[in-house]
Amino acid sequence: MKKQQWLVLCLVLMSTFVFATRQTPDHLIVGNDSLKLHVGWGHPSPLQTYFRQNKNIKNPFRMISTANYRGHIATWNIENSRFYLIGLDVDGTKHKPTDFSIKSENSGFSNEKRVFADWFTGVIECRKINKDWSVAYTVYYYVKQGIVEREAQITNKELERLQEFTAKDTTNTELLSKYSMLYLNQSYISFYFRLYEREMVAVNGKKGQLLGKEERSLVLDNYKSDYSDWPFNWESETYVGAPNGSYVIEDGKLLLESLELLSGLSFDGPERSELNIKEFFKGKEFYKDKLFANWVSGVFIINFGKEEKGEFGMMRFKVKSSSIYKIENGVVKESYELPKNKKDLENIDNDRLKDLVKEFQNQ
Repeated sequence: MKKQQWLVLCLVLMSTFVFATRQTPDHLIVGNDSLKLHVGWGHPSPLQTYFRQNKNIKNPFRMISTANYRGHIATWNIENSRFYLIGLDVDGTKHKPTDFSIKSENSGFSNEKRVFADWFTGVIECRKINKDWSVAYTVYYYVKQGIVEREAQITNKELERLQEFTAKDTTNTELLSKYSMLYLNQSYISFYFRLYEREMVAVNGKKGQLLGKEERSLVLDNYKSDYSDWPFNWESETYVGAPNGSYVIEDGKLLLESLELLSGLSFDGPERSELNIKEFFKGKEFYKDKLFANWVSGVFIINFGKEEKGEFGMMRFKVKSSSIYKIENGVVKESYELPKNKKDLENIDNDRLKDLVKEFQNQ
C-alpha cells in the first residue's frame, strides 16, 4: 500500500490499536528517566527478534500469562546512542542477560552487566508514566543495528496537532520531524502486523497453507534477518509491505507463482499489492513462467483445506488433511500424508515419517 493512502488512518489508530494488546511492557532507562517500552502486535520485543533472527538459538522463554506471551520482562538502557539489554525478569526472578547466553555480534561494547543489542533494527515506542498512571508523553526511538539514529518525544497535545498536519506545516521543522517519526512507526507496525500471514501452495489442484519453522514468508530468506535489506520495509518511500507468496509444486519443484505486499492494520484482512515477479526477480531461474524457489530447504507441513467464515464473520482456514514435505534447494525429496488426528502422530509405524516429524519440530 502507498504510504500516503493510509497515513491519516494510522494517526487515528495511534490511541486505539497500539494500546489494544495490553501486554506487560518492557522497561527502558535513559539517563535518569524510566520509561515503559511498548510491546504488542506490531512491536515485537527487541529480545524476541534476537531469537527469531538467530535460528540456531532456542528461545528459552515460555508464556507466563495472556498479558505476557513472550515470557519475560526485559530492561533496556540507551547510553551514548547505543541500545543495551541490562536485565531480565522471568516470572518474578531477576536475571542478567548472560544467564541466557544472550550475546551481541560486536562484543566490544558488551560486558557482564549489559549486552549491546546490535541485532535489533526497528522502532521502539516508550511512554513516560505519571504518578496517577496517565501518560505524560511518548518517546519514539529508531534503532539500527543497536544504534539510535533518530528520536522524537511527542505529547498528547502534539499528537492532536499532528492529526491535523497539512502541507503548510512542513515549514515547522520540529513538527515535521515528529510527523516523520510517527510515519516511520506506523510503517513499522503495519509491516510486522502482516509479517506472519500464512503463505499458500497448490499441489495437484489442492490448495493449502505452507508451514515451516519460521511463519514468515520464504522470500525473506534472501534478505537480512532484521529485514533492513527488504526493499519494501518501513523505510520505503513508495510502498510498505510484508511479502506473501503463492506457490505451486510441479514436477517435484517448489515454484513461486505470485508475490504480494501485505499492509494495513485491519483485522478483517490485509491491503494487497501484487509485485511483478519477473521484474522483481530479474536474472533468477524461472521454470514454466514461475520462479524456481531454489533457496528453500527444510521440512514443511502443508495443511490442505479452504477458508470459511467463522465467529464474528472473520475468515478462518479449515484444515481437511495434512502432508509433510522434505525440500532441498527447491526440490521435493520426500512427502508423506499425516494422520488426521494429532494424537496418532505418537503411534506412527513409519520410521522415516517419524524422523521427518522430529526434524520439523527441531529445525
